[in-house]
Amino acid sequence: MGEQMISLGVSVVLGAILMVPLFGLVRRLGKNWWVWGGTLTIAFAAFVSLIAPVYIASAACTTRSGPTYENPWW
Repeated sequence: MGEQMISLGVSVVLGAILMVPLFGLVRRLGKNWWVWGGTLTIAFAAFVSLIAPVYIASAACTTRSGPTYENPWW
């Protein structure tokens, strides 16, 4: 449950960071807001995908040792 709460907190923070410039684009661009909003969203998703394995996942995941498996064929 703790990892899920960390994930929820990270999602809320990152979503809030995305919403500020997105609403700014909607206010400034009028009819073409959806083009630039989609571009911003794709760029943000690509950025988060790049940093997620190093910074976000390492903060949320804990190391657990699982059962050892021995291959019977070796």
